Amino acid sequence: MHASPIALLLGVAGLFATSGAFGETLRARTATLPFDQCLEIINEVSAEFDAKPFGLVNTENERTVRFKADDGYVTVSCNRADNKIVLSTGSISAQAGLQPAQDRAKDPR
Repeated sequence: MHASPIALLLGVAGLFATSGAFGETLRARTATLPFDQCLEIINEVSAEFDAKPFGLVNTENERTVRFKADDGYVTVSCNRADNKIVLSTGSISAQAGLQPAQDRAKDPR
């Protein structure tokens, strides 16, 4: 059984440990990481899961991609000028302000 793309990204980056799915909340972490190493993380996750990331920004000094996962999504941003990596995770419903289906059954506003 494979780990989720979110768990793999967090493990490969070595930025922080995760104890479960990111589910319904948006989370972000920033760390110092050389630009080339940040790009390698994107490539490793893409190869591991045979998943092409959706490119949001692709310039000489910045790269931002999003991977879709069963338990939400993860966005990876690499910045050459700051030598920073930003990992953002969450569920699509949380980002859009929507209520998950299982919660709607309890509170069908």
